Amino acid sequence: MRLLNFVLITFSFFLQLACGGSSSDDESQQTELVGDTTLFISSQDVYKVEAQWSKTLVPGRDGVAGNFVVLSFFTKAGEPADSVDLQSNLFVPVMLTMGHGNSDKNHKVLSPGDQAHVIRVENIYFNMADQGQHSWSIRLTATVNGVEDTVTLAVPKVQDVERPKVITPEGGTLSDAGLFHIVLHDASNLEAQKDGRANNKVEFMLFDAEGLPLKNFKIETIEPWMYMNNRDHGNFDDDHTLRFMDGMAHHGIIENIFFPMASEMTMNGETRVMGRWVLKISLTLNGEADSVELDLPKVL
Repeated sequence: MRLLNFVLITFSFFLQLACGGSSSDDESQQTELVGDTTLFISSQDVYKVEAQWSKTLVPGRDGVAGNFVVLSFFTKAGEPADSVDLQSNLFVPVMLTMGHGNSDKNHKVLSPGDQAHVIRVENIYFNMADQGQHSWSIRLTATVNGVEDTVTLAVPKVQDVERPKVITPEGGTLSDAGLFHIVLHDASNLEAQKDGRANNKVEFMLFDAEGLPLKNFKIETIEPWMYMNNRDHGNFDDDHTLRFMDGMAHHGIIENIFFPMASEMTMNGETRVMGRWVLKISLTLNGEADSVELDLPKVL
């Protein structure tokens, strides 16, 4: 079902771009300006919320560790709330203009310190960057002073961080922190859609700064990501598998990869380049975190 939703969402996105319009959300969020602070008012005027976001908000798995928001809840009269209950599954990133939310629920809801009215939400995942009029919001349902109500918060711009790519003499790509580099060994005949995933296999090799096979590392995340002509989009399907060659711990093989769309699409006899696929790979090396993007050949 998650895969079908992803395909439908992606198709809807391109349909909206082609038509030059967007689906509208008929809810009207009320706000109140107190000094330089914007307070979001819940739908039944039960409480007000102030949102303080992390300095940058980055889409994809790259951004999860740094994406957070500190929420301060106040009563209708503007006093700090005595109690706040916010469950993780009731904090939902949504794109109202596109009519869909984000299925990832791995963010953490914390109550920092002794301030009962303050909630911190960390590890927030956005599966795509803002695209023109399409931007993110948070729809949350909280119980404040024993009364439940819903509010929609505007989210500052979610955008990809430009990553300078350094090609090593071996033909590989240097990692972000320069701890290792990755070389694509084989990725032939990659196919889009569910039917092709069983045949999709990517082999890669990892080397240290001296060009020797990488040791003492652990791969943390692998995320298929498509750069769609400035309309970046991730793939929240995690059913791919990773294994390593016997006796060659630096030679990895990723199988069963799902690509929801091809690199090119033919419409009315005209072939359009939709974007390029990469694998965003993060790992820890001797306890230190690093990441890299592995460019992939065309997905058919």
